[in-house]
Amino acid sequence: MKPVYLFVFVFAFLSACQSNKNGEAGIPITKDSLTGNWMIIKLSTTSSKKEYENMMKSVVNPMKNKIEGAIYSFQPSGTLLLDEGGLTLTNGNWQLKDNKQLLIQHQDSTSSPRTIPFSITGYRNDSLVLENIFENKKENLHITYTLKRLKYNYAVPDLFLPVLNKWRQKPLQPESEAALRLRLKQILSYYSAYFANISHNKILFFNTEKVQCPLMFYSDGLGLRPFIISEEWTKLFFDNRDAEKAYIILKQSFVRLKDFPDREKKLALAFSISLETLADDL
Repeated sequence: MKPVYLFVFVFAFLSACQSNKNGEAGIPITKDSLTGNWMIIKLSTTSSKKEYENMMKSVVNPMKNKIEGAIYSFQPSGTLLLDEGGLTLTNGNWQLKDNKQLLIQHQDSTSSPRTIPFSITGYRNDSLVLENIFENKKENLHITYTLKRLKYNYAVPDLFLPVLNKWRQKPLQPESEAALRLRLKQILSYYSAYFANISHNKILFFNTEKVQCPLMFYSDGLGLRPFIISEEWTKLFFDNRDAEKAYIILKQSFVRLKDFPDREKKLALAFSISLETLADDL
């Protein structure tokens, strides 16, 4: 089996977005039109000046791995949820200003709350292009973010549904085998829904590093990594002992996983089906 080590990037860049500057043509930008779930599918900067080279290495490239694949859920009330692929969701607020600027406020673990202004430079056909400025002593760096709306339906669930995110709540005490099975089932069901969203919305990349489960992703199947206590996903359990018990349960379920769906051209959908099969087995 050939491992999937890198993002599957095949971008048909959204030229329609470029032709719709600030909503001047096509669909008008309103708060209602931005409400919903959006995935950042590309982060880029167009500068090629030599003074930007160090900044690209120290600032932009590290940001790409963290930000590409992150999902925002803009709520009608002006609140937001952000899933950066970690164990917890980040809360914040958003505001559309003059139909030209998106103001986003949230707090990460390393900084205090701050509001980041993004200029809306393109919006069309469920695609959104934002730009903000990274200030530097010499010159400012203009960073562009391309986002795709995540549509959902009865078969492809909203990834921010509370019932899909119960696994993020760390237990306050050791769990029984039945409780560990339920937690594993919730985790696998969430990532089945994640890959279903990727497939349904025709997003042509995914970052397997954002999957908080000891899985290996191949072009023709799934595998299981060895158990490592220090891995981030073990923090989902009360302690390392429970995490190891859960790993053994998951490993036993993998033994019973037989056939990988024959969907060469729809790899994300095949992952979704396989993960749901594992969840059902628990």
